[in-house]
Amino acid sequence: MADQKYFYGLGRRKRASASVRLIPGKGKITINDQEAGSYLDDNKSLLAEITDPLAAVSKQKEYDITVLVKGGGLSGQVDAIKLGISKALVV
Repeated sequence: MADQKYFYGLGRRKRASASVRLIPGKGKITINDQEAGSYLDDNKSLLAEITDPLAAVSKQKEYDITVLVKGGGLSGQVDAIKLGISKALVV
């Protein structure tokens, strides 16, 4: 992974902090080494909220997303992840 290209973004919301990497791939989302669905308790609205920044630029299936998030509650973490993805897309 040392030579693999990726885009990085850091998102913070309330007490949550998310470190996000966008790696060229097929659209897989991993949060704290778990699939996004299981981490978010299969909450489809939270999962859709995470992918909103990618949908805005029509890149949902172009990047795999790896997230390390800590602190805060689930809603704050989702907002921090969304901000991190947005910042990574700007770079």
